[in-house]
Amino acid sequence: MTPENLVESLAQYRIELTQIMSRFKHSGSGGFSGFHANSDDEPRIRTLVIEIIDLLNDSIGSNQYSPSINQIFLTGHTNFFRSQSYKSLESIVAILDSVITRIKRNPDLCNPKKENTSPAENMPLDHPAKVTLKWLYHNTSLQFWLWVASAFAAVFILGVSFGQSTLYHDLTTKTENPTNLKTHVTATIENTDTKTAAPIKNDALKK
Repeated sequence: MTPENLVESLAQYRIELTQIMSRFKHSGSGGFSGFHANSDDEPRIRTLVIEIIDLLNDSIGSNQYSPSINQIFLTGHTNFFRSQSYKSLESIVAILDSVITRIKRNPDLCNPKKENTSPAENMPLDHPAKVTLKWLYHNTSLQFWLWVASAFAAVFILGVSFGQSTLYHDLTTKTENPTNLKTHVTATIENTDTKTAAPIKNDALKK
């Protein structure tokens, strides 16, 4: 949107707000009297305020006018009649006049260039010849190290849990049984050989 179009749009909103203000009615008596919006105009007032805030945010980016308009609109309802007050719309119109004047004086305010939130995103990555712990420390974020620590903790907990599981017990038992069986068979053969081999008698040696 060009500065001229923005000024024209804001001027149209200003005109419609002043027309609504001309239809305000005096109501109440004593300390509760005052000018308040026509009930038929209440929905349109809310729509206009939302559109004005969106237009300013989209056209000039972050600004001090949008929060002020929103706060004035909300405060304008905090009255006995729960109706938008004349004073609130009067203040919003005054802000529109200020914005229009500023844009006319500084057209570059419209459609500002978005600033890079992270300049490092446009910089080429520096890949070292060798990745070391020192390089990782200086070129990685805290979030990365937290993720690494969480991964190690998860693996450790998983290992401990598996070591205490029935599946691990069954696997280790089946692995040990063949070894025990081989040891038992070897010991049995050795015992049998010992019993079978009888000592040579001295008489036989003499012969």
